[in-house]
Amino acid sequence: MVDDYILHFKSELSLGNDKLLDNKLRHAFKDLMNRFDKLRPTEEDELTRLQGEMLDYLKYLNHIKQLPLQFRDHTLRTLQGHVFLTGDMISCMLLSYRLAVELIIHETGGNSKYLTNIIVLAMDALNLSVFKLKRVLTVHHAPDTEDIRCVFHLTRIAMRASPVLQSAERSVYAKKILLTLTWHELIRRVDFFSKERESQLVLVQELERYIEYMQPVLYLKSKPLPACAGQNLFLQVFPDQPDHLSEVVTSLDAIAPRDMILFPLLDFLHAVTDKKKKAKSALKEQKATDFRQRERLQEVISGADMILKSLLVYLRHGVRREIQNTLVALEFDATTAMNKSRQNCHRDHRVDSLTEEEIPNTWDVLNYSVRGARLCSREDTLLPNDLKLGALVGLRWVGDVSGQVVGFIRWYKFQDNRYYMGIEFLGLACQLRQAVTLQKNWLVLQEISKQGDVWFPDYWVEEGMSFIMSLDEQKSTHCYVDKILQRGVNYSRCKVVTAASGIDVDVDDADSFDIEEIYI
Repeated sequence: MVDDYILHFKSELSLGNDKLLDNKLRHAFKDLMNRFDKLRPTEEDELTRLQGEMLDYLKYLNHIKQLPLQFRDHTLRTLQGHVFLTGDMISCMLLSYRLAVELIIHETGGNSKYLTNIIVLAMDALNLSVFKLKRVLTVHHAPDTEDIRCVFHLTRIAMRASPVLQSAERSVYAKKILLTLTWHELIRRVDFFSKERESQLVLVQELERYIEYMQPVLYLKSKPLPACAGQNLFLQVFPDQPDHLSEVVTSLDAIAPRDMILFPLLDFLHAVTDKKKKAKSALKEQKATDFRQRERLQEVISGADMILKSLLVYLRHGVRREIQNTLVALEFDATTAMNKSRQNCHRDHRVDSLTEEEIPNTWDVLNYSVRGARLCSREDTLLPNDLKLGALVGLRWVGDVSGQVVGFIRWYKFQDNRYYMGIEFLGLACQLRQAVTLQKNWLVLQEISKQGDVWFPDYWVEEGMSFIMSLDEQKSTHCYVDKILQRGVNYSRCKVVTAASGIDVDVDDADSFDIEEIYI
């Protein structure tokens, strides 16, 4: 549960204006909770209706700035950990925690006697935010910037306050705050929201293994370096920049330009790499004797790879540059994408305008390199209902930049009311061919460097499948699929051989063939 270790709030703290709390407000909350408790699992429509009513109720409470602290705290603690919480409800609760903390600071003048209360409220909010990141946000939906802003605001207050407390209390509070803060930032850093649910579960499982190796510290504005500064690798977070992801840095300024939170990384990364090395060794030496053991070792390796990829800096192949005034229309159907690529038969292709059919599939290009591009949806962009990672897509470019015409969706996420997507270009020189069976007729892509390797715009291609592949308008050859090399969600890459000789398809003898060379 979210509040497994939440310390009890000091109930004797009485702040706020009691006149603003009437019986109507009390009874409304009690009635809503009773109706939630009586819900049966099958009453989905009623659950949605009640969630909407509770959201409206929480929004109303947040308009009452001087609401008695004890009642605000009671409603928040009652709701924490309930299975019916939605993302919007949690956002309202986070704002409510901030209002509670600001009320204490305002009415007590920052008296150190009440610092414990402030820290406990901040811990509640931080735990609730992590709960939302892990379990409530849907796949590919990034957290709301205002949620992060609220969490950072409360965290900074709590971390500033904790050294003022007596040492015994400080060790308890600080440990819980730092642990939860570490969860919060690692989940954001590993781009948890761009991954499928299965990968998310593996990540949470693996982060749990290493989380103890990372101990964040608050680096206050105009203060000297913290004790951990001897390490040379940090995850750096600026609480006043909630819309910015944490950065990996190798050096620190002598004096902090503003408040920052630092996560020393060396011990953490050593633990991850060591565990990955042991798992790979166990697999190689076949120490895992059953399927479940092997699967578990694969999860350790997969989780470590995702963590390391998010924290280590890799050199890009080619420069990635920010660009403007360039749009790209995506074609999500693999067959149509390959059909359209016939018109775009050179490496860098650009068109002057898009058709009416392509306009709803148009994205802004944010940056671009020889390996791929980062895209952002426009106000009128329509997304397919079955958008999937790894899918083959076609691209038509309009604007200042010309680009390759086929690629793959490597990641996508929803953030700040827009979708963001990463496209990786295949980057291979290919020739367009036509492949025909009794049931199907495809345009396929044959690699020039490996002419036996052919890309089909279809998942359902099987080894042994026989087909006719055209070499030009007059010449064709009988082929079959010898091996499936790679299978994506809407394509297959196959090793193809001629039926007569059993060797890779070769088109050098196509005398009159005017090769359409396409770089994708």
